[in-house]
Amino acid sequence: MSRIPPQISEALPKLVELAQKTYDEWDQDEEGVDDELGVGGICHLIAEEIADELNSRGMDAATVNAQVGENHVWAVVRIDSGKDAGVWSIDIPPGVYERGGGYEWKKLPDVSFEVDDINVEHESADPADFDRFMED
Repeated sequence: MSRIPPQISEALPKLVELAQKTYDEWDQDEEGVDDELGVGGICHLIAEEIADELNSRGMDAATVNAQVGENHVWAVVRIDSGKDAGVWSIDIPPGVYERGGGYEWKKLPDVSFEVDDINVEHESADPADFDRFMED
């Protein structure tokens, strides 16, 4: 893991809390079906919570969807200046809380999120690259 910028590091406990709340509200039946999500997972909901929290702290954050390979959504944030400038990805890998693939996921039982479950990676030193992550 890269050195985490302080403004992201300070948010990590709240991001864990939000991820836990999202996970706890996920209600799959014995066949793995949720009334709202069907058989889908919650990565997009967790990523939205992460981006919303970072935006509420004055950062520029958004969610992105994997374009190749497994369907997955995570957050990216832009830091415009200083030694941590650039684009950072923030993700809780789906294997932490669900199993499956494509658009069918099953909730893992009794997950308790920790700060160490969050991956923070420096994707680019150029803040302008943030827009590249938003392209389809």
